[in-house]
Amino acid sequence: MNTRSPLCLAPICICALIWGLVLEAPLNAAAPAISKLYAGNPKGQISDEFGESLASNEKWIVIGEPSHTELATDDGAVHVFNAQTGVFVRRIALTPGQQTKHFGFDVAVHGDRCLIGQTYGATLVDLRTGKLLREFYSPSPLNGNYGVSVALSGDYALVGDPTGTGLVDQTGVVHVFDVDTGTVLFTLKASDGAMFDYFGWSIAVEGRTALIGARYADGSGAAYAYDLHTGLQIRKMSPTNGANGDQFGESVALGSHRAIIGAPIHDSYRGAVYVYDLATGAETILSPTDPAIDDDFGKSVSADGDLVLIGAFAKKVGAAYFGAAYLFDHRTGTQLQKFVAGDATDDDLFGHFVSLKGNVAVITASRDDDLNDDSGAAYVYRQVTSSLSLETLVAKKHFAPGVPGATFSSFANPAINSQGETLFTGVLSGPGATASKNQGLWSTLNFGQQVGLALRKGDDVGGLRISSILPPIMNQSDVGLVEAGLVGSGVNASNNRVLLSCNGGSYVRLAGLGDELSGLAGTKVSKFLQVVQSFLVNRQAVAVRLSGGVTPASDSAIAILDNSGAVVGSVREGQPAPMGGLVGQVSRVSMTALQSCFATGLAGLPGQTQALLQFSGASPTLVARQGDPAPGGGGAVFGTFTGETCSILSFPLFRSTLTGAGVTLNNNLGLWHKPAAGMPLKMVVQKGDVVPNVVPGDPAPLSGVRWKNFVQFWGMDGASEQQVLFVADMTGNGISAANDRALWLKDEAGNFSLLLREGDYLQDGSGARISNFQRIVANGTSGDYAVLVGLRGAKSSTNQALLTGNTKLGMPFEGLRAADLRLRKGNLYRDASGNLRSIRSMSIAPSGTDATGAGSKGLAQAIGFGGPMVLTLQFSDGSVELVTGKP
Repeated sequence: MNTRSPLCLAPICICALIWGLVLEAPLNAAAPAISKLYAGNPKGQISDEFGESLASNEKWIVIGEPSHTELATDDGAVHVFNAQTGVFVRRIALTPGQQTKHFGFDVAVHGDRCLIGQTYGATLVDLRTGKLLREFYSPSPLNGNYGVSVALSGDYALVGDPTGTGLVDQTGVVHVFDVDTGTVLFTLKASDGAMFDYFGWSIAVEGRTALIGARYADGSGAAYAYDLHTGLQIRKMSPTNGANGDQFGESVALGSHRAIIGAPIHDSYRGAVYVYDLATGAETILSPTDPAIDDDFGKSVSADGDLVLIGAFAKKVGAAYFGAAYLFDHRTGTQLQKFVAGDATDDDLFGHFVSLKGNVAVITASRDDDLNDDSGAAYVYRQVTSSLSLETLVAKKHFAPGVPGATFSSFANPAINSQGETLFTGVLSGPGATASKNQGLWSTLNFGQQVGLALRKGDDVGGLRISSILPPIMNQSDVGLVEAGLVGSGVNASNNRVLLSCNGGSYVRLAGLGDELSGLAGTKVSKFLQVVQSFLVNRQAVAVRLSGGVTPASDSAIAILDNSGAVVGSVREGQPAPMGGLVGQVSRVSMTALQSCFATGLAGLPGQTQALLQFSGASPTLVARQGDPAPGGGGAVFGTFTGETCSILSFPLFRSTLTGAGVTLNNNLGLWHKPAAGMPLKMVVQKGDVVPNVVPGDPAPLSGVRWKNFVQFWGMDGASEQQVLFVADMTGNGISAANDRALWLKDEAGNFSLLLREGDYLQDGSGARISNFQRIVANGTSGDYAVLVGLRGAKSSTNQALLTGNTKLGMPFEGLRAADLRLRKGNLYRDASGNLRSIRSMSIAPSGTDATGAGSKGLAQAIGFGGPMVLTLQFSDGSVELVTGKP
């Protein structure tokens, strides 16, 4: 009887044996792109089948040899290699005489830790030293299948037990452990499990999502996705063309919120691999370009981002079963590459297991005979990649469309609308770019995806010339907005700037300094304070400073203009305010739909010197006023409005300080919004309140943590009410400068979702953590957002990443709202000419937020409806490119 506790470490001793170099030479820049690894034995052994399991990341390659017999029959061993150099580091094995057998039946790697499956249990080791960290044993002493599958992330250890509900039943379970404490967080079971399903035969994990294969369920097999923060099942997947015995779920992988599932027995062992969008359930079936009976395509799968590597270990060449592996883009379903061993012999089982991480593919041939009969080997392929799934608009030093003889010396200020059209400025050099004509505005408006010149320094505007072009805005379909400086006869500081509407081929003058705007008679515009453009209607709102017949109590205003320049309506400082008093100073404005929203000074009401108003062209309406009771504030009243915005449905969202009874420095700030039409204001969150422990399955819960500050915020359209996306600083138990900032969502049901946090592990298994948020952008209409982050625990060449997500996914898919890794600095891609280059840096501009941190307010956006983005990439070959598309 096995009486060992999962936390009892004494019975096992880990043997870390250091052996000599297996590879002929270190794999550096001059090394061959393909190399071959062998078990760390002097001669190899018959039928050890090195390569019966496999895992890798950017640091390590770990290869299992569960039939290893040097110490004892079938005790097993695991071999560790440096992923960068290919150098053999150590062999890890159990001390002879242990009850467990087949050590290395499955392996999983995250950072410097490896989870090793064996009969009756799993063992966590430190790959740097070979030291035992923890053991996870079966709660059933008779169950030798516990540990046949394992998965590992930064927070979770998953151990499969496909016969876990009993030797007769054999439905299967998967145990989810806190990787640091060994505590069981969840025991996952299929919602419709049945006898002999073998649920838990295969496992994959990505971030907070787990995918579990049940290769005999329903006859053809099934797979199940779970949210590891809640333990709830997200989705069950079954093949639409499945047949009895397909073994759908024999292998599983996760990539970019998609489930990849192998069915190697499908269609007379030709095999197939199925890809499912976890949010929608949409199915794509992958098949090689050369399918044949007995291929066993899908015996193994491994995903990295949009790429998936698929093993077909029985692929024939002539009459010989050499085996093969295939690289696909699982987003498009395109086969990119086929791998075969150049030295293959019959029955090597090349493709038995595969692993793809970064730009390195590892493929095992577990019956390779180089060292001995069926001793096994593994092949390492470097520079495995595809083209970047983004389109280059322009590149530094490339020709400038519309300006013969000129090239781009720089470009900046890109903006994208909901149709994915882009607008950006550029500075020119070359013989075609004189000092008076060396700047321009380019767009894809009216050019399809081709870039065309929209406006150029030196162009004529009503008899004057453009002297400078400021950052543009483009939220409307086919129409952008740009401020430009002017020079010419009669131009001075009072009339040297103009606001233009641009459709790519022509422009319309909307307003300029020195203009007298309708509704503001007797005054002239002396300064544009802030300009925003509606997403929904052909309007823009402009906060302006006025001159001529004004006083300090009447020298600011907000005007709403249509796309012809006509004034739809205006609000001027000094006019009567709703609910009493006079409108005061205005300096900022938001407008995403028909309504604009702005904070204003308030005169004539003692103790109430500020208000928040909405305005669509008629009389303004009151949203909130200083001194009014703050909903949810426990008797406190609004103090100063420190930022405001409106959602696409014109629902206001704002940040305000609090004053009054019970208010201290620890609770004097909050966010409020109007959730839906006809509803009153509602508090979103207040400084000093306890942060909700929204992740009960998280090994690092937010217990005793409180809100400290609200740095940025966006109004996001929800299914029934407005969602609020916000960046918050936290304080309290376990909070430090390394993990005190997070991106949160409060959805339409009032539930909080933690989308991304400083200190989180990057989900690629590298062990790198998020060090800081460099830029966050969001589209309030579609719910798409993107976060550019810096990384710690990574080399300087790989210490930046881009993650994206969507806030609109509801139950049971809310876990899929979390940010998903899309690009990483250092990733290798092929350019249009087929040359290899890596990303050296990424930047996103504009931010879409103003100086107060308010977003979704009508400023220029870097992310459009559905997630297309515009961003700047610098590559290892020195090129700098402005690119667009959905990462």
